[in-house]
Amino acid sequence: MLIKRFIILTFILIFLDQIVKALVFIFFYEPHVHIDFIDGVLALCPFLNTQSVFLASIAGLLDFDISNRTIYTMFIIIFALLYIGFILFLTSYFTFISNSINKKPINALCCFSSFAVAGAVCSLIDSLFWGGSLDFIMLFNSIIFDFKDAYIWISGVLAILYIVQLTQSVIKLSKNERKSIPGFFKWIKMKCPITPQSAV
Repeated sequence: MLIKRFIILTFILIFLDQIVKALVFIFFYEPHVHIDFIDGVLALCPFLNTQSVFLASIAGLLDFDISNRTIYTMFIIIFALLYIGFILFLTSYFTFISNSINKKPINALCCFSSFAVAGAVCSLIDSLFWGGSLDFIMLFNSIIFDFKDAYIWISGVLAILYIVQLTQSVIKLSKNERKSIPGFFKWIKMKCPITPQSAV
């Protein structure tokens, strides 16, 4: 059930990001377009960002030359796939801990995974088909972003909320019950099961 909700929500988020970008590109993508919704706070300002500052910084730390467009696209693909793998790995661990304390994974976990994966997939689509990120939402006349960027920030908030709730649930357990929960590295040695039963 959790996997089904994850797939459906992820698909909806990706579709929403791409359809809105297509509409913005068709009807509003012209030089210097700036439509205020709330003066000085919220505006529509389409801008094709051909290179992410965040990814460029990571590439710089790794001494990875991304001046070539093809190399930059390959870098985004590799980074996005690693990011998606990490999110799914983390979600599996959270699910296992939830099942270990007889607490069903709450909606925040499913939403966290969906928003994070949707953000990464949209980044791939942007790089492969748009030639960059078509940002169009402007805040305070300085910050320009798209739905994909919002997805990634939302996933971070949801991850924090879930960890807080999970920690509260673990604290309520008795000392012996807490000892019975395998730690992270032990869970890896158990081949990363999702449910305690699958580890037997």
